[in-house]
Amino acid sequence: MENRWNQRHLIKINVMIYYGPLGLIRGVARDISSQGMFVESGRIILANEELIQVSFQYPDLYDEKSFSIPAHVIHSNQKGAGLKFQNYIFTPPGKEFEKNYYSVGN
Repeated sequence: MENRWNQRHLIKINVMIYYGPLGLIRGVARDISSQGMFVESGRIILANEELIQVSFQYPDLYDEKSFSIPAHVIHSNQKGAGLKFQNYIFTPPGKEFEKNYYSVGN
């Protein structure tokens, strides 16, 4: 059973994760909501409940905004990790932009 209250949006955004045991890790966010994201992390499996820092640039209507958000690893496997933002609510762009950008998804 999922504990998800917010709509996920399919995306493809490069991210950097600061993961204490290994330092910086590159990944690709595949979906995002106001409270978290799913990140493909290659061969690296992040430990559940680990506190990490995820940084990324998110396109806005006119430019890109930079974010660096603390998050907890909720679940992790060989496909990637589900992250829940800690004390942060991410606000994606408005519906007009959403139609053009989220179709990139794959």
